[in-house]
Amino acid sequence: MEPGTARTFKDEFYNLEFDASHIIFVATANDIHAVPAHLQSRMSVFTVPRPQPAQRLRIIQGEFARLRQKTRKNIELDATANDLAERVDMDLRQTLRLCQEAFSLAITARSETARLTVPANTRRSIGFISSVAA
Repeated sequence: MEPGTARTFKDEFYNLEFDASHIIFVATANDIHAVPAHLQSRMSVFTVPRPQPAQRLRIIQGEFARLRQKTRKNIELDATANDLAERVDMDLRQTLRLCQEAFSLAITARSETARLTVPANTRRSIGFISSVAA
């Protein structure tokens, strides 16, 4: 919304006019190229990089703290948290699901320690393979 036209915005559903010039709209996109140019021209674009291993570890630890508080179970992480934090190729939703699964398994097993199952890295590099002459 342009500030000039937003001052007399009319909500068609409620049949109500109000000043929307002070409203800030936030939009997100995983791929900026999928957002039409005419929308991009009306927005400020901020690129948020993927979290690095140290940040990912804090997110994992935060999720475990949240789960401990929610369940009142004092379950700790084992060293696999560091392995999972190193997996910057994984999306955070998947990472948090793995944390939740590990926590649930620890509750079921009546264990005080959760072991995260870190999936194998399926990302393959592109390049030349050196061959050794026999």
